Amino acid sequence: MLKLNPNAPPFISQSNPPQPLSPPPIPPLPPPPPPTHFVFATRAIYVASYIPSPPPPLSNLIRPFHPINGGYEGPPKLLSGYEELGFVGEEDHHQNVSPPQPPRLEKKKSTHTCSTHKGRNNKCLVWVPKNRFNYDESLTNVTSLMIKNIPNRYTRAMLLEWLDEHCRDENDKATQFSALSGLPLTTSQYDFVYLPIDFKNKCNLGYAFVNFTSDVGARRLHQSMNGLKWKHFESKKVCCITCARIQGKAGFEKNFMGSYFQCDSDGYLPVSFDPARDGWNSSPPCLIGRRGMDVG
Repeated sequence: MLKLNPNAPPFISQSNPPQPLSPPPIPPLPPPPPPTHFVFATRAIYVASYIPSPPPPLSNLIRPFHPINGGYEGPPKLLSGYEELGFVGEEDHHQNVSPPQPPRLEKKKSTHTCSTHKGRNNKCLVWVPKNRFNYDESLTNVTSLMIKNIPNRYTRAMLLEWLDEHCRDENDKATQFSALSGLPLTTSQYDFVYLPIDFKNKCNLGYAFVNFTSDVGARRLHQSMNGLKWKHFESKKVCCITCARIQGKAGFEKNFMGSYFQCDSDGYLPVSFDPARDGWNSSPPCLIGRRGMDVG
């Protein structure tokens, strides 16, 4: 029978060597590599040179979008090597600036007097005079005026009534002013009127001619009636008064004396008045020209 030797050395298995009680020491780290970036600065200009190194991640080189004045800065911009390294040179003159706003165009207020009314197909029509006559106080020989934009259903009798009412009002004011100031009285009187007519539809052509005996009377009509609406027919038209091409009663009589009008009524012919009408006297009209149907 075998017996163990108590003085024998301990048995150690070669397949499982003994483990140390504490971990082995960590080997020392190698020294850091020398710096790869060199910077040389002179005043406000910085020059960077470096040894080529791996490029930084793309996510660090893209600037995020952010709104500026309701818009966006623009497409993504890659940072340069200088900006990535944190070096800043001279002041950046290309900062993002919001685009200038276009100038606002203000509508000019028209000095013309105009009116609006609805025409065919319920469309809103606006009447604006093509040429506006500015009465100059220095004009002394303007006695004949052209009255434009007359409602087409106006007759010569209605136009005479309109002129008579104007002359009465102006002469009453002139009489009171002359009595208070002691200045001589100048009344408003007219001695010629012509309202052209379309003989087919029996309507006027929208304009008329009137001659006053003085430039003061012509100026008063322009100052008081120009730009006002007509009373009859609920018309939306606005009275427009300009200077006539022919001036003076004699000029109109010479122009229409040999004319023939293809109409069947004396109410369509030019007329003159002697004495001139001032709103109170109703001088009978004197026809100028002849009706064409009376010839032969």
